[in-house]
Amino acid sequence: MRFCIPADFSHDTVEKIGQLHIVYSEHAVEEVYGNITPTPILGSGRGWRQDNLSLNNFRTLEDYIKKLNEYNILFNYTINSSCTANMELDPLGLKKILKFVDMLREIGTKRLTVASPVLIGILARQFKDMEVTASVISYTNTTKRALEMKRMGVKTIALDEDMTRHFKAIEMIHQYADVDLEIIVNSMCHYNCLFRANHYNALAHNKDATQETYLDYYTDKCLLYRKDNLEEYIKIPWIRPEDIKYYEALGVKLFKIIGREIIDQMDIIRMLICYFERKFDGNLLELIYGFSNKPTVYIDNKKLEGFIDKFKNTYTCNLWCGTVKCNYCSHYAKKAITIKNKNVTFETKKLEDIETYGVIEYASQLEILEGMV
Repeated sequence: MRFCIPADFSHDTVEKIGQLHIVYSEHAVEEVYGNITPTPILGSGRGWRQDNLSLNNFRTLEDYIKKLNEYNILFNYTINSSCTANMELDPLGLKKILKFVDMLREIGTKRLTVASPVLIGILARQFKDMEVTASVISYTNTTKRALEMKRMGVKTIALDEDMTRHFKAIEMIHQYADVDLEIIVNSMCHYNCLFRANHYNALAHNKDATQETYLDYYTDKCLLYRKDNLEEYIKIPWIRPEDIKYYEALGVKLFKIIGREIIDQMDIIRMLICYFERKFDGNLLELIYGFSNKPTVYIDNKKLEGFIDKFKNTYTCNLWCGTVKCNYCSHYAKKAITIKNKNVTFETKKLEDIETYGVIEYASQLEILEGMV
């Protein structure tokens, strides 16, 4: 089993991963991914943070990559924002991008994760000694799209998050596209989320916003919806450690853990151990969030045993999800979910204010946009 995980840029963490490779010799962290924050040229799929884990120079990144190489781990630089402000279509903008990527190559970066199909094609042609991964934000969800990505020059395709339980489609893509497949194991997004594209665009432009003015409206919106629709937790396209084997049989090569925006709060080593051992006894929601918090919603992972079977048998959610014809996830929600603290389930007042008044009005109440509205 091969994993790619978010970078915390800690040399100590790299050494701990090296120890895991000794104990779990059949499994490995193949790559670590991340980006300089804030990226001077392009944003990424998860925005950026201003904290002690942020990198702001190539020398520090180069030292980190050298440390990874000591343990045969590759570094994958993420250039996967959903919006680039057309930089790759502008001669001057493209020149800046190519210079930036060339600098990444010089310090030992071997892989790039890219969302823009145009940029994928350009970088695959210009940097033949670097491997390009099509980002999950490229929404590769059919064999046709996978074949197009292959023609653009990708080595690996990160499958659309909503593909996780579409077993037949994954099998077909592996069979006909003949590229390495990567899939997210701890997705935190709703299945078929109405706001996903807009949320990714908000994150793409987060590099232009300050911590004080950026409101993560879309995350709050989804939390509010889950509060009254607990089955949405079951519909999230996560993969239990016990079910990894089914994806390996489909041809998935790389399993991705997301969460670089909260990596400083995650216990990535504990998370890897759970997946390497292919078992977990506890709150699945804690595992999904990398043990970064103690959620009041408790999803008993053991009570989800057998949940995946329906999807292995070629069932697809596209036709019936959300209708009265399917209550499969609702059934498992009643079976596996409990609320540990019903009085403090979420920041309900904040979320309801956003829902009632809209994000701009709510922001004005906080005096964040004082004088602008």
